[in-house]
Amino acid sequence: MGYSVNGAVTALRSSRTTILVVILVALFLDETLMTVVVPIIPDIFMKSYCSNTSSVEGTASLNGSHHLPQSGSDGESGMSDIVPISRLQEYSWYDEELANKFFAEHPSWFDDNSGIDRPTTTNLNGMDDELVNESEVDKGIGTTESLDECIKHVNIRTGLLLASKFMMRLVLSAPLGIFTEWIGYFIPLFISTIILLASCLAYAFGHSFVVFLIARLLHGVAATAIEIAGLGVVAYSYADDEEKRGFAIGLAISAFAFGSLAGPPFGSILYSFCGQASPFLILAAIALLLAFAEVLCISPEARNDSPDPAPVYVLVKDPLVLASAGAIAVAGAVIALLQSSLPLWLLQTTDAKDWQLGVIFLPSSIMQIISSVLLGFYGNRIGRWLCAMLSLLLLATSIATVPLVKQVVQLIPAMLGIGFSFGVVDSTMTASMNLVADIKYNGAYGAAAAISTFAFCVGFAIGPTISGLLVNSIGFPWTMRTMAILAAVYAPFCIVLKNVPGKDQLKGTERAVLLPHHQLETTAVRLQDG
Repeated sequence: MGYSVNGAVTALRSSRTTILVVILVALFLDETLMTVVVPIIPDIFMKSYCSNTSSVEGTASLNGSHHLPQSGSDGESGMSDIVPISRLQEYSWYDEELANKFFAEHPSWFDDNSGIDRPTTTNLNGMDDELVNESEVDKGIGTTESLDECIKHVNIRTGLLLASKFMMRLVLSAPLGIFTEWIGYFIPLFISTIILLASCLAYAFGHSFVVFLIARLLHGVAATAIEIAGLGVVAYSYADDEEKRGFAIGLAISAFAFGSLAGPPFGSILYSFCGQASPFLILAAIALLLAFAEVLCISPEARNDSPDPAPVYVLVKDPLVLASAGAIAVAGAVIALLQSSLPLWLLQTTDAKDWQLGVIFLPSSIMQIISSVLLGFYGNRIGRWLCAMLSLLLLATSIATVPLVKQVVQLIPAMLGIGFSFGVVDSTMTASMNLVADIKYNGAYGAAAAISTFAFCVGFAIGPTISGLLVNSIGFPWTMRTMAILAAVYAPFCIVLKNVPGKDQLKGTERAVLLPHHQLETTAVRLQDG
């Protein structure tokens, strides 16, 4: 029996296909958890922090002052907690339709001692002896913090929360890379999966900003280790076949794209119909099964024996590489800012349902995959610099139209343009960096990939961080217009990339391999000698 079990484990660990499937699941799970929170967190924060202002104030914020004046002929405070219903008409927030709705929704707030029927706005006069408790009404009508102020705080919290993962990745990428090279891939991969499980559970049962921030930071640690160790395991498993290794790495990284595609609708639908915990408990269960699969399928001896990559600082000095990385960072910042601020804006300005807050990102994700595939193969023929420049202009136009919509369905054309343009920028600019690395820096693909990933993380760290501040300062419409201006202003810099050497200058043949990396963050080009 023991022999058969050992033989089965050995067979699993020797199967490159099995190992690849395990890594695909790990990368998919990582990206799904990252995007599943996008439509959920703003709604949770609104319910947690704005509950005292949302019951009536959210629909009847008439003049910004909702507190009832104390009863008494002189209006001085401290006279009484009880307000005659007939005097409600004296208050500046009073509205007939609102009052009818308010009385119907809160019948328990009125005194039953008189035996008089519940009041309506048609019989308020002459009912001085029917009283309403002011302190109870005040809980529903307003608080010391207005709804607008509460929304500003929610914007800031949401932005910081979403950005925290990428900040953690920026900090940990280098040290975790060194640690993984030293200790091997199994231990970092297994530990990161357990950390991912803990993050899922924290999301499932958390209700405060601090708990969600801890969950997001834990996810940042896990994501960094999963990406480094997971791709390392794939490279190790296919070390004897360079062609298959490139294809396997491309498949592994493409799992990020599908996680990005599935996360928002998966989260919003389950959150809307099954509650907060449901999407995260499902992901936690997958993480638990994944950890078990890693123990069975991945050898603790898995280690990358390839030589160290070329120094990154050499490529950073190249203006061609900087221009490519800048385009990725700008596009990433625009997308990240939209993700962190759009759900809350839709809740404020449209009749969007909870499940729609995630589904609205579906057109964008689909177009990211399509555009990455198309331009990954044909970008070089058209001119990658031209594709990137036109795509940044399309991104600017699409972002600028977002504030014009009145219904959720009207966002679809803008989201299609946003997704298509981001996919094009991502694929063409990363391909340009790899081409520069091949021709000018003796195939420093690792350094090029590191710069591309870093640029993406910078964009997704800065975008959510400043989104709350911008939205609170200049409003959502002008925030979108500002990002549109940024994308349009940067677009001409892509002309610098016109000087990137063409295909005819290569010694071998160029074959594009689609690598949509972390929310489609990279698309790499494999170069093989003919």
